[in-house]
Amino acid sequence: MLSAEEAKRLLKEFLQSKDEQKSNRVLESLLHDFAAPIINTVLRRKLGVDVLHLRRLEQREVEPRECPECKTLLETNLPVCPLCGSKLQLQTSRRSYRSSLELEAEDMLNDVLAALIERFRQWKERPQSAPIDYLPNYIVRLTLNIIALHWRQQSPHYHQLRNKLLYLLEGRGSVKMFALWDGNAPGEQLCGFFEWLGKPRCQSERYWIWCSDPHRFVVEALPYGTDPREMNMAELLVHVFNWVGGPMEFDDLLAGLQELLGIQSIVIHSANPDGIEWGEEVEGLSEVERRVIDAEGKVLFTMRLWEGLKRLPVNQRRAFLLHFDREVWETFISHGCCTWRGIAELLEMSIGEVKDLVARLPLSDEEIARLLKLPNRQKVINLRHAAFKSLKRWMRED
Repeated sequence: MLSAEEAKRLLKEFLQSKDEQKSNRVLESLLHDFAAPIINTVLRRKLGVDVLHLRRLEQREVEPRECPECKTLLETNLPVCPLCGSKLQLQTSRRSYRSSLELEAEDMLNDVLAALIERFRQWKERPQSAPIDYLPNYIVRLTLNIIALHWRQQSPHYHQLRNKLLYLLEGRGSVKMFALWDGNAPGEQLCGFFEWLGKPRCQSERYWIWCSDPHRFVVEALPYGTDPREMNMAELLVHVFNWVGGPMEFDDLLAGLQELLGIQSIVIHSANPDGIEWGEEVEGLSEVERRVIDAEGKVLFTMRLWEGLKRLPVNQRRAFLLHFDREVWETFISHGCCTWRGIAELLEMSIGEVKDLVARLPLSDEEIARLLKLPNRQKVINLRHAAFKSLKRWMRED
């Protein structure tokens, strides 16, 4: 992937070049080596799908090819032609199963790249309008807009709630007490009171509770008998932010409000990896820890592992998961496999018990033995070994 400075240099080169072939090569590099990884990062964060990883699993070594529309010679496997914007057939080594969510994410990536090509054409004609100093931010914002467009088509009620929140948070109405700003990660949007503007995401216990069980907020923060569905949205936000105590990620706020208001959710974690050919991607049990912790580009592996965990006896699940640190648990959540409540249900524990455990992870085998009321640590090791053995067999059979 190109760095921001390298992309800035290439963008200037593209805008200034009078050589059409050279301009096409530069544009192809900007799209393939800079824009696509940024778009993919946002899609992975929002939908839990790593489109580029899926393509790496499917694609063979790329050979130069010609666009059937404009006859441009392409040296990368972009899904769209950088000159004319035509959608192209990807070169693949085998046909693999794709869930509806994965196909949707693929369409979003293609749509953003096609929109970018159109923008680059406009900037070529008017170089002064090019976002030379903030190209990464521009790509992130364009990707978020494309995602919002897709979601609007899927769920009008969801889109209405999202728009209402954005209207209030961006201060476009009479209420000017809220703010919305970009976080440190691509695609991360934070929100809260205006005086919180620029601060990082809150780490309070109540934030954790909001993400796992927003109905607790109703019980603890609102007057008895209050129905959040009948409240003014600005008033409801004041109660939420005061109760949580700090900046929230916009997606977390939106997800909690969806549940409280009874609005049908857009399913962004329903990818079903059954039927995917893994081949060399799962070589053995010794790879499990490394592949779970190495979350980058391992979304499908993580989803499949989560489905396997649900098939294990409860003590095997506990011996397996309690052996890892919090980062691994958060990987399952960030990749759309579950919520904190889902982890609690998997372990057959209460939310409070899971919250207490998270702060102590990873647990030693002695601690796990005491928790499971087993006589010694060897029993824990045996349970975990049995879990690994079953997971390996299932992942090879599927």
